[in-house]
Amino acid sequence: KIISEYKDKFPKIISVYNIPFEEWPGGTKAYGYSVAKGDYITSCDADDFMHYKAVELYVEAAYKGDYDIIISPINEIDKENDTVKVTGKIQLNQETAILNASRNLPAKLIKREFYLSHDPIQSGFTYDDAAYHLSVLPYARIGYCPTPVYYYIRYKESVSGDLKKSLFCIYSFDYVLEHLPSVYTETVFCACILQFYYFIKA
Repeated sequence: KIISEYKDKFPKIISVYNIPFEEWPGGTKAYGYSVAKGDYITSCDADDFMHYKAVELYVEAAYKGDYDIIISPINEIDKENDTVKVTGKIQLNQETAILNASRNLPAKLIKREFYLSHDPIQSGFTYDDAAYHLSVLPYARIGYCPTPVYYYIRYKESVSGDLKKSLFCIYSFDYVLEHLPSVYTETVFCACILQFYYFIKA
């Protein structure tokens, strides 16, 4: 209902698509990215939220250097323990971006032209977006938005809150290793170990 109301108010800039249900989110994201019309694309999980200025800040960062991808720290909200922490403030380069992308420093904006020139987001495993971004980061001009305006919510029923569900991220990293230059194999392996440590510690 809310989406329909906004579509009626802004018919020139808001489009709504209904597609068949998929167990994994990758197919839905891939469809959304394929029909997007803007110069840049972002997405937000249904159980997360973004600051109202998030897109503006991401796009401003992208235009500064004509970047293909913008990565940014996030606010991680732990609903079980009622805490909030900011993750992912690092010195930016290709290797540190790959090492941190799936855990602390997700890619939050991607140039549509760049997305269409590479394999689309895959479906069939968890962390599909992380798998996609990790696999294309070596080929991208990477920009950085220092302001954490994305709010990621951890809770017991979510993928990141359930260790058994989280283990499915191994398929995500397997996909990345198949698509990355071998020079980054060690970096991706380290990222995978850090991800598992993060799950166990959490």
